[in-house]
Amino acid sequence: MQRLDDDAAMALLENTAGAIVSVDTNATILFVNAAAERLTGFSRSELIGTPITRLLPPEHAEKLLCRADGTCVPVELSTATLPNSPQAFVLTLHDITERQVTEEALRASVAELAAERQAQADLETYQRVLEQIARGKPRDETLNDLCHEVEARFPGTICSVMVPDATGQRLHVAAAPSLSPAARTALADLPVQDGVGSCGTAAATGRTTIVFNTLTDPRTANFVDLARDFDLHAVWSSPLYDSDTRLLGTFALYRSVPHQPGASEIAAIGAAAGLAALAIQRSDADRALTEAAERDQLTGLFNRARFLTLLAGELANPDARVAVLFFDLDRFKRINDSMGHPAGDRILVEVSGRLSDVVGESAILARFGGDEFTVLLPEGTDSGIAALADRVNAAFAAPFVIDGGEFFFTVSIGVAVNDEHSDAFSLVRDADAAMYVAKERGRPGFVQFDNALRERAVERLTRENELLRAIERDELVVEYQPLTRLSDGSLYGYEALVRWPHPTLGLLPPAEFIPLAEETGLIVPLGISVLRTTIRDIAGLASINPDVRVSVNVSVLQLGDRSVENAIRSSLDRYRVAPANLVVEVTETGFMQDLDIAANALRRIADLGVDVMIDDFGIGYSSIARLSELPIVGVKIDRRFTKNLGADTQANGVLAAITRLAHAFELLVVAEGIESSEALAVADKVGCDYAQGFHLARPMRVDAARAALLTFVSQE
Repeated sequence: MQRLDDDAAMALLENTAGAIVSVDTNATILFVNAAAERLTGFSRSELIGTPITRLLPPEHAEKLLCRADGTCVPVELSTATLPNSPQAFVLTLHDITERQVTEEALRASVAELAAERQAQADLETYQRVLEQIARGKPRDETLNDLCHEVEARFPGTICSVMVPDATGQRLHVAAAPSLSPAARTALADLPVQDGVGSCGTAAATGRTTIVFNTLTDPRTANFVDLARDFDLHAVWSSPLYDSDTRLLGTFALYRSVPHQPGASEIAAIGAAAGLAALAIQRSDADRALTEAAERDQLTGLFNRARFLTLLAGELANPDARVAVLFFDLDRFKRINDSMGHPAGDRILVEVSGRLSDVVGESAILARFGGDEFTVLLPEGTDSGIAALADRVNAAFAAPFVIDGGEFFFTVSIGVAVNDEHSDAFSLVRDADAAMYVAKERGRPGFVQFDNALRERAVERLTRENELLRAIERDELVVEYQPLTRLSDGSLYGYEALVRWPHPTLGLLPPAEFIPLAEETGLIVPLGISVLRTTIRDIAGLASINPDVRVSVNVSVLQLGDRSVENAIRSSLDRYRVAPANLVVEVTETGFMQDLDIAANALRRIADLGVDVMIDDFGIGYSSIARLSELPIVGVKIDRRFTKNLGADTQANGVLAAITRLAHAFELLVVAEGIESSEALAVADKVGCDYAQGFHLARPMRVDAARAALLTFVSQE
C-alpha cells in the first residue's frame, strides 16, 4: 500500500471540516479524515484498504453515500490530486441533504405558484364566460369565446363544440372558430353513434372518448381524409349533459400530432366543458321562455303578443299589402256552459289543427284569445283573402266529436287590409270590428273593413270617450221607479235606473250605453258611481220611511271586482244607511256565465246584510232549485213573460207556474213590465208579491221619489 509522506498535507486534510477520502488509482481508500468518519459512520480502520465503491456504489444514478447504518445520503463530490502524490486522489464529500430539501421545496413552491397563477388565470377565464352566460350573450358567440380561451390555454389545439339537432340523432357544429369552413362542413350532420368519430361516440356512449391517433384508430376510420387534409391527428371529446341527463352536445379538442391528454388537460377541459353545457342550457332555457311567451299553451299557435310583433314587422315595409283575418267561433260559449271547459279546450285544439291545415305556410296563424283566431296574409290580395275565407268555412263543415257527441260550428270572419295609416293594433282592431258585423249578419263568408265600418268604429270610440268623461264628471243621473206591494197596493220601494244625459243625443236609457260600458271595462267605475249615488239617495228616502227598499242593478262583470263590494261597504258607512234598505240585483244570464265567481261575490255582499235578487229571471239556463242554494231573497220575472198578461192564457199560466215554484223555495217574486190593468190583475191573482211597470209609475228623479214616498207615508 502506498503511503502518503507529505505530513503537512496530511495534517491539513485531517483538520479540514469537510469529509475527505483519499484513494489510489485503483480506487482503494488510502486515507479518511475525522469528518469522513462522522459522515460515513465507519471508523478509519474499517475503511482504509477497502474500495471506494463501499461508500459510493456505482449502481446509484445519483451521488449517494452509503453509511455504516445502511442509510444513504446525497453528497456533492469533488476530486483533486496532491502535488507531491500524483498517484493519489482526494475526494471531498459534502452532505447535501438539507440543500436538496431546500431545492425541492423551492421547486415545489415555484410549481405551486405556477399552478396558482394558472388556476387564477383559469378562474378569470371562467368568470368572463360565466358573465357572458349571465348577460344572455348569444350561445354561439359565448361558445366561440370559450374555444378561443381553451386554445390559448393549450397552444397548438383546435377546440369545437357540437350540439344535437331536434331529433337528438345528429350533431352539428355550434362553435369552432379555428376550424376551417371546409372542415366544419365535413363535420356537419355527424351521427350520434358509437364508433362514428370521437364526438359521435362520446355523444352516443356518454363517456369521454380519446383518439390518440386519428389515422389509425378505428373510430375515426371514416375521417382519415379529413384528418390528413386539415392536420387533425388527435382528438378527444367530452359529452355534455344537463341535470336530467339530456344530451346537450360535445366538447372536443384537436391536435396536429398524436396526443394523449394529461391530468391537468383533462381537468381544465372538464371545467371548460361544464361552462359550454351551462351556455347551451341557458340558451335552451331562454329559447323555451321565449317560446312560452310567444306561444299559446293550449294550441301551440302563436299568441296575441307574437302575432302583433310579426304583423308590425310586415307593416314596416311601406309597399306591403297586408291582410288580417279575424275568426270567432259562433255559439262556442254553449260548449263551455253545457259540457265544461275541458271539452271546450279539446274543441279549440281541433279548431287550431283545422285552421293550420287550410292556412298553409305562407300565412301566420295565431290564437288571439278565447275562441278568437287571427291570420296574417303577407300578400293580402282580394282573391287570396276570398280563397282563404272559403277554405276556413269549408274546414268547419265536418262535425266536432266530443265525448261521443257531434257538434257543428260556424265561424265569423272579419278582414282588414292595411293602408298608409295602419299599424298592427289598428289593423287587428279593424278586422275585429268587421268580424262583429259578420257575426251580426249570421251567414257564411266574411266582412271586409271599409270606410262605413271605420265611421262606425270611430263613432263607437267617440261614444266610449264621451261615456268615460261623463263618469269622471259625475254627469250620469239616477231615476227611481216605484215597486208596488200587490197585497195592499202600497209603495214598497224603488228600483234605481241610471240615465245618461248625452249633450247631443238627449237622455239615453241603460240599453244605449251599458253594453258599451261592459265591453270596454267602464262598467266597474260606472257601477260604483251609480251605487254611491243610490246609497246617498237612500239616506234621504229612509229618513221618510225607515223600511224603504231600493234595488240597484250590478253587472256580473262588476262582481269579480272587489272595488264594488268595497264601494257598497264604504257608502253604507258614509251615508249611515242600513244594509237592509239596499237590494242588489244581478241578471240571470250574466250570473250563469260564471256561477262560481258570481256566487262567491254575492255571498260577500249578502254578508254585509244586503239582500240579493235575480233580475230578468226566466231567460237564462238556471233553475229555481239551483238558485235557492245561493244567498238570494227573490227573483224578478223578465218582461218577456209579462207583456202579454191578461191577453194570453199561456203567458198567464207560465207566470203562475214560476210564482208557485219560487214560493215553494221561499223566494219573493217581482213582476216587472206591468203595462196594463189586466196584466196587473193577473200578476196579483197568480200570487206575485210585487209589481213594477209604466202602468203603476214611470221612473222619476230622486226629488219626485221623495215626494211620492212622503205622500204615501202621510196617507198611512
